[in-house]
Amino acid sequence: MYICPICKQKLNILGNKYVCDKNHSFDLARQGYVNLLPVTSKKSLNPGDNDLMTNARREFLAGGYYDKLLNRICTILKENEVKILVDSGCSEGYYTRQMATVCQEVYAYDISKSAVKLASATDKSSHYFVASAFHIPLKNASANAITKIFAPDSPKEFARVLSENGILIEVIPAEEHLLEIKQKLYENVYLNKVEKAEKEEFEIVKEERLKYSFTPTKDGLDNLFKMTPYYYKTAKSGENILLTSETFSITADFILRTYKKSNNFTKVKYCKKIIDNYLFNDYNIIG
Repeated sequence: MYICPICKQKLNILGNKYVCDKNHSFDLARQGYVNLLPVTSKKSLNPGDNDLMTNARREFLAGGYYDKLLNRICTILKENEVKILVDSGCSEGYYTRQMATVCQEVYAYDISKSAVKLASATDKSSHYFVASAFHIPLKNASANAITKIFAPDSPKEFARVLSENGILIEVIPAEEHLLEIKQKLYENVYLNKVEKAEKEEFEIVKEERLKYSFTPTKDGLDNLFKMTPYYYKTAKSGENILLTSETFSITADFILRTYKKSNNFTKVKYCKKIIDNYLFNDYNIIG
């Protein structure tokens, strides 16, 4: 399933490491994950969510506030009889752990090493690795489905990794997601801008909206705040207003989209292969 992030050849397990035929080697960490993010692919020393955001997300999600979303995702996976799943941008593994109970095999990655380390320490049924969504070190057509839950979009890589009839399940914030938090923090509040459903290499099959309210505890609100970008964009005075207020109801507002790989993408790949073979053979004849 894994390919070398440097030379793209197959990685084979050898003791406590993965090694390719060109002898590029990647150690298995004590927690069970493998780091397949080359230094040259990093834009910072420790890309992705830091320890504060990762731990806050783990504590908040453990409160069950997003269980309705999790259950709906698992239902979609079961309806599509997904066997091999890739969870893109898995963070600390809250969704991954449960999705592994409805799929035969799950591979999950995040660019944050601290998040993957935490996920793999608590979930031994899934395969975790550190990687970027724009360079996924997995074989072509190796997965039945990919989940992308509040994570970066990489349609071309997703299409490459998905099998011919594979699906992509995407979760993004809808207009009113966490609206009440913004109302507490900012004077001028705007609804979230919803991303368009158009996606290169894919055709949308279904779109649905999941909206409900929840009331977090004081600790739950604190963790929710720390796991969002608002924590880094808000002045200390705004943070104090939020965290010293009485508990209040908050809107969870999600859009779930299911895509299938476009037939045009498969046709383009097939035509390119024919052209490449023709040019290669023609070159040999002329030479």
